[in-house]
Amino acid sequence: MVSQTRFYQRHWHSVLLAIFTSMLLASSTLWAGVFGHRQAPEHAERGVGILPAMAEPHGYSLEDLAKVTAAFNVSDHSLPPELVNGSRHSKFQMLFTTMDNTFHVRPNTILYVPVLTFDDSPPVIGKFPKIRDREAVLRYVFSAKQVGLQYSILAIDGQDFPLEEKYLVAVKVPPLPDGGGTGYMVSAAFVKPLKKGSHEVVISGSITGDAVGPWCGDLGFACPDGVSFAVTYNVIVD
Repeated sequence: MVSQTRFYQRHWHSVLLAIFTSMLLASSTLWAGVFGHRQAPEHAERGVGILPAMAEPHGYSLEDLAKVTAAFNVSDHSLPPELVNGSRHSKFQMLFTTMDNTFHVRPNTILYVPVLTFDDSPPVIGKFPKIRDREAVLRYVFSAKQVGLQYSILAIDGQDFPLEEKYLVAVKVPPLPDGGGTGYMVSAAFVKPLKKGSHEVVISGSITGDAVGPWCGDLGFACPDGVSFAVTYNVIVD
């Protein structure tokens, strides 16, 4: 899948956040109660916040952005896709690990923030599910026998936004550059445009499933307690 270095750059920037993001599960879902102590304020009208998981800003869904950014997010982060690189013609700014993790954006820019990513390029964590089987995808990510996601959080200026299962998307993609996988999952959210000035965006996640230890071993290091991460981005709106 990735080297240990890329693991922290990809699967926790963006691994899983980048690889796994801020999750909270609604009481009506298969995974009800797992993160029942948190509630993502999807509908906040003022201040910082994230868009609802089903939102399609500029006509793009989370699934669309997952397909566009998958190859980049499993790479060394060179040459970001035009759609999300913050250029004059781009629609979004994606946050990803850089030398200083600092991004300058124009007012009214929507951020796309991956927290956690998984794909089926070897080595794979546990038994990768069929991408189009939603229940299998959720079991894979949340089951203690597989990935065992404990939390995945996107924090904006000190305010936490746990990403519930709706923010986890799974898509088929062309063969990926990290080993030829074609199944890609990402926990991500769109961040509402921020006010002018400096902002801090932090992604964090933790996975402790039974399949994580063997996966770490395949990558050449030990993680007896699973893997946790936190990455800070500086966003300057000017």
